[in-house]
Amino acid sequence: MMVPTMMVPTTMAPTMTAISERLALVVAILSVQLFALIDASAHQQKTALTTVLFNARTGNLEVAHEISVHDAEHAAKRMWGYADLVSDNERQARFADYVRSRFSIKTETGAPLALTPIGHEIEGPVLWIYHEAPAPEGASELVINDKILQDFWTDQVNLVNVERGEFRGSLIFREESPAQSLPMTPAAPEN
Repeated sequence: MMVPTMMVPTTMAPTMTAISERLALVVAILSVQLFALIDASAHQQKTALTTVLFNARTGNLEVAHEISVHDAEHAAKRMWGYADLVSDNERQARFADYVRSRFSIKTETGAPLALTPIGHEIEGPVLWIYHEAPAPEGASELVINDKILQDFWTDQVNLVNVERGEFRGSLIFREESPAQSLPMTPAAPEN
């Protein structure tokens, strides 16, 4: 028994040249998109995130700064003439000192908290910098100032998230932002 087959006229059948051309076009389009993504990820983020956490177990205020390695290296190049922070722990420590000099926490009475460096590490595209201080006893609010990288880029935005028990609060710092206060108690529910 003969199985019927469909005959495709040769003028409609794709030739190897046509298939190769289409494949080349698809590869070119995907390559352009991939390079656009790579290029976008290589640009400065100009945003840094800091988390301030009250650790009830240790009685410490823990501070973790999350900064793009790319941004940190651009700043290091402008400050010290070198950019490689990834492979040099001493340079990372020097940059961590810079970060600590541009970030401060005070109590509502104006007493500064002495932030002690804990360490730093690079995890993927992020430079993490850690500090801690004894949690201020009885503080009803913190006064925070975050000027990290704002001496290099006027459009740098720094976000600070604070957590204490059930309390969660956030502050946004731009170049013109003064120090900001954040109450340490949750707001009363509105009726």
